[in-house]
Amino acid sequence: MPVLFEEALGPDFRLLPPPLVDLHGVVDVRRWHGEAEVTQGPGLLARLVRAVMGFPPAGRAVRVAVTMERRGSGEVWVRDFAGRRFRSRLTRRSAGPGVRERFGLLSFDLGLAVRDGRLWYPVVDGRIAGVPLPRTLLPSSTSCESVDAAGRACFDVAIALPLVGLVVRYRGWLVPDGERG
Repeated sequence: MPVLFEEALGPDFRLLPPPLVDLHGVVDVRRWHGEAEVTQGPGLLARLVRAVMGFPPAGRAVRVAVTMERRGSGEVWVRDFAGRRFRSRLTRRSAGPGVRERFGLLSFDLGLAVRDGRLWYPVVDGRIAGVPLPRTLLPSSTSCESVDAAGRACFDVAIALPLVGLVVRYRGWLVPDGERG
């Protein structure tokens, strides 16, 4: 059975560098650990969105643990930033390459794309309780994964909202549990 990201990307999955293929080779349960730097956007609305979504607080050299578990044809990701956890469920998009990521009542279609050895996660659609969000209310995301010189899987996730600006940005690296970074 192909893994979710292989299905979502089709032949482009094999264009990913080996550490990213490994990261997304979820056939049962995968656990990763690493380190991140978290930056928060200013303002009351950004703070409110972070609280509702469970995004991590600002910090440098923040311990990160990520568990990815296959459930049926999808995956459940639990991200733990120094004890602050947030969970999402990923499934295959019904149209076009990519995945749908659900956070409670919110879901976002991510049009995955491989360019220059990086995996990009642009937000292409969103829903709240199944009702489509107008494009003007969609978050913008310049999120991607890459590989650093040490061969580690790296992430750089920046989420911004119209009229709010930056909500959160977290970037860092991951290695499989049992390996040292």
